[in-house]
Amino acid sequence: LNCGYSKNNLPIGLQIIGKHFSEETILRAAFNFEQNCEVEKKKPEMNFPQQKSI
Repeated sequence: LNCGYSKNNLPIGLQIIGKHFSEETILRAAFNFEQNCEVEKKKPEMNFPQQKSI
């Protein structure tokens, strides 16, 4: 899960782990985090230098 950005504007991730066969609990925790934490949604910049054709 994206939980914020560093000073250099790089995304910081959150990993949720749990016991075997506890996927429902893990997904519930992830959903709860996304609904209750205000993390800014940023789109990556797509500034690639133009390449010469062959």
